[in-house]
Amino acid sequence: MITDIYRIKTLNSVYEIHLSDTHLGRCRKEGEEWKTINLNPTEAQNLMEKLYIGASFKVPGVVTTSNVEDYQHYQPVDEPKRDIKNVTTIGGFFEGLTEHVVRQAKGY
Repeated sequence: MITDIYRIKTLNSVYEIHLSDTHLGRCRKEGEEWKTINLNPTEAQNLMEKLYIGASFKVPGVVTTSNVEDYQHYQPVDEPKRDIKNVTTIGGFFEGLTEHVVRQAKGY
């Protein structure tokens, strides 16, 4: 199961790294194929602690970047997906809005 997702933006590229609880992960440069990486939890933690804006970033054998300009860190959760009960389309929204305005303006 994927426990952490990182998106790292450099001057010329965007990288995505998925780390899992099985010590296997994957990494890719945007638009390219995924490459498998094998990091034990200590290596993964040490690697991610080094990630901050302005530093160069290296995942052994996979990513070597220039300075990091921006990054996002996502952590998937196990909570169930929410169900949408009342679906309103854009058309339905404006239709209802028009009726509301007409009702308010009738007395004037």
